[in-house]
Amino acid sequence: MKVTILHYAAPPVVGGVEQTIYYHALELMRAGHAVRIVTGHGEPFNPRVQVTVVPELASRHLDVLAVKKQLDQGQVTPDFDALRDRLAALLSGALAGVDVLIGHNVFTLHKNLPLTAALYDYATIRRPDHTTILAWHHDLAWDDPLYAGDVHDGYPWDLLRTPWPGVRHVTVSTAQQSRLAALYGLPPEQIAVVPPGVDPAQFFRWTDVTQQLISDLGLLDADVLFLLPARITRRKNVEMALRILAVFRAQTGRDARLIVTGPPGAHNPANAA
Repeated sequence: MKVTILHYAAPPVVGGVEQTIYYHALELMRAGHAVRIVTGHGEPFNPRVQVTVVPELASRHLDVLAVKKQLDQGQVTPDFDALRDRLAALLSGALAGVDVLIGHNVFTLHKNLPLTAALYDYATIRRPDHTTILAWHHDLAWDDPLYAGDVHDGYPWDLLRTPWPGVRHVTVSTAQQSRLAALYGLPPEQIAVVPPGVDPAQFFRWTDVTQQLISDLGLLDADVLFLLPARITRRKNVEMALRILAVFRAQTGRDARLIVTGPPGAHNPANAA
């Protein structure tokens, strides 16, 4: 599929959302999809991930900041309308042919409200029938006391607390799921929870040998791993670990594995038997 990821900024900008975008782009690319990032500020980081920079998408673009100053005071001026329409035209070109659009924070955060309004017009009026939109929510302007003075009743601020028709929602935690459900008036089960996660090999600093073993044994497909870091000798009671494993698998139905990392004892010829 042709997947486009949309945000105010992208790598190498440092931030949690930007890091999530970085790994999403790489994993989607590795899964065989054509990935493009559309952002206001960023640079290419992989030859197979296209990065399209549209400066007006950035939260710190001078025109965006000028309109935001007016909006924070509750003023919707012709400057807002003009920037929204300009962004709508830019989005039409940047999103041409996309199968899946993943938008980060634009649906519930007020850092570039003309972009939010332009994206709403795209989602509700101009979106092709085959295009799926995922709203990936990290921050909620209407739920954050820090932004209480920046959001006001009416358009365009109401777009940030209204579930857009035909848009699927994702939050990064169950706590955020509950807050978004309350804000939107939706059942929590209509909002998926996808934590940012980590790259296990990088996080745990696996060696090449470790990565090969994990790949060969399919260990990342397991639900639970039990680790027995012991030599295979009678006094280590490997049989007890096997019994525990059997009971756990039977009672939970989960794919649990037992990993015994030690070899047979080196000094007793009977150990092999």
